[in-house]
Amino acid sequence: MMEIKKSVRFRLMSRKTTDNVSGKRVSKKRNLLIVMTVRYCGNRIGLSTNLHIDEELWDAKCQRVIGDNLSMRMSEAQINYTLELLRNGVSSVMHKYELFNIIPTVEQFKRSFESYRISFGQAGCGVPSTPEVPVNSMPATPPYYQPMPYMPQQMQMQGAYQPGMYPQQPAYPSYGYPFPQQYSEGVRLENIENAHPKRAGIAPNVTFNKVLDFAQKDADFSPNDGDFDTDDDFVEDNKSVEPVGKVNPVDGVEKDIWWALEEFVSVLGKQNEWTHSTYEKFDAMKTHLERFREEQRKQLRNKKFDLSFSYFDEEGLLNYLEFLSKVENMKNTSVDKQLDFLRWFLRWTLAKRFHNVNDFETFRPKLKKTRNRVVFLTKEELEKLKRYVAPDDRKNLERVRDVFLFQCCTGLRYSDVYNLHRCDVHEDHIDVTTIKTNDTLRIELNEESKSILDRYRNITFDQDKALPVISNQKMNDSLHDLCRLAGINELVRKTYFKGKERIDEIKPKWELVGTHTGRRTFICHALSMGIPPEIVMKWTGHSDYKAMKPYIDVVDEIKAESMKKFDALFGHKKSKEAK
Repeated sequence: MMEIKKSVRFRLMSRKTTDNVSGKRVSKKRNLLIVMTVRYCGNRIGLSTNLHIDEELWDAKCQRVIGDNLSMRMSEAQINYTLELLRNGVSSVMHKYELFNIIPTVEQFKRSFESYRISFGQAGCGVPSTPEVPVNSMPATPPYYQPMPYMPQQMQMQGAYQPGMYPQQPAYPSYGYPFPQQYSEGVRLENIENAHPKRAGIAPNVTFNKVLDFAQKDADFSPNDGDFDTDDDFVEDNKSVEPVGKVNPVDGVEKDIWWALEEFVSVLGKQNEWTHSTYEKFDAMKTHLERFREEQRKQLRNKKFDLSFSYFDEEGLLNYLEFLSKVENMKNTSVDKQLDFLRWFLRWTLAKRFHNVNDFETFRPKLKKTRNRVVFLTKEELEKLKRYVAPDDRKNLERVRDVFLFQCCTGLRYSDVYNLHRCDVHEDHIDVTTIKTNDTLRIELNEESKSILDRYRNITFDQDKALPVISNQKMNDSLHDLCRLAGINELVRKTYFKGKERIDEIKPKWELVGTHTGRRTFICHALSMGIPPEIVMKWTGHSDYKAMKPYIDVVDEIKAESMKKFDALFGHKKSKEAK
């Protein structure tokens, strides 16, 4: 059974009146209406309670009446009890929908809640009119005796209540209930003392205690009470009600997809221990969806349009794809990633039965893509980088170079080399628990990596780190300057697609070098040396060959050497030597 998150709040409706002295508009302080606001799944519903009190008698924090005066039509205890019944009514109505995994629309909730109010006597959007107080028993103005508007009809039939005979209760100093000492162990009202003089001589013990009995019955409100007699009646009444995600997406009613997105991020984020970068990816997806909604509002000329699950059928997904490509100006590879994120979200919500739309499972557009070329430094470029002598005013580049070369020798990601401490460094290896995947790796040290660590052995860094690693952005900028000054200027073609348009960009390699280039350089050279991919994966933490395949494809020297092995296989090398 699903659970609908909801909230109920009561507040006073602000009103203004004209001051007789100054003639200015001032806020009204007396006889203000109490309104109820119900929020659920992105919907906000305002309902009138038809209860009026003075501002000074309202506790906004506790949402209760905290005082009593003779001008009130109902006592403090009566009003607070009515508010609690209304609050419980919201939970009871929602529970009925939860049993059938349906999130009600605003109109459905209003209709069901109205039936609940009728069930305990509060019909319409407020309290019904009450019988006039007998003149011979109490003055009609103000009415000190008022029938309880929420009194169940069966209670009146049993004689527990007669119109005009139920007195208001004296105020408890804090919350308007009888004094604690007036209750027995069975939570019964034994006596009321210190009543208002005009109400003295009235003994409401019996009546008030029966009210408590029926309040308990109302608290045990059954889902079958009020709106529907049986579960079959509920289903019959809601045959026309389609599950969430099947409401007309243009009518502005369904907004629960935003609530579901928050649930998705909250639940899976905690469950899978997402990193900060994963949260950022779904924040970006939410931003794209919000911009897409605004774009659709402009195209449809409907300011009330909102996204819903039912919108993302095949046509809606095509509209979103076109938006990402043309309006957000994304490459096809980026569009594909955003669609993957959206599928993840829709698949999770479908499993949670938040909707029944599954078009996304078969929506697989064939976007033109090219395999990203892996940018790494060749042996000659590494030698250029090592031999480069930085000018006196750019000596910081030497530290950046050392950290980068350490990555080229170990295959560490930026996050892992940034997190490398002296305690992780041993005589012939380093022990690393990766930040991204939490894998524990042991990486052997070669002579180059040992010399870099020895260079900073006697220098103290913050948090006892092993190397002088600066921020990722600053290191990327410094690497661009370093490679440019070192003469790494080979032109590299980058080809990608935006929609059907092919775009070719030719840039010098130094513009494409970043912190992750060091890891790529390590993998490519390790494979080119003939080291088996299984061993390389032990160093890098890759879990399958799919992640290694791009690196294997770009190592042209390995392919050339492999082909030469066939020459030896067929004896061409021997025949050449014989000649």
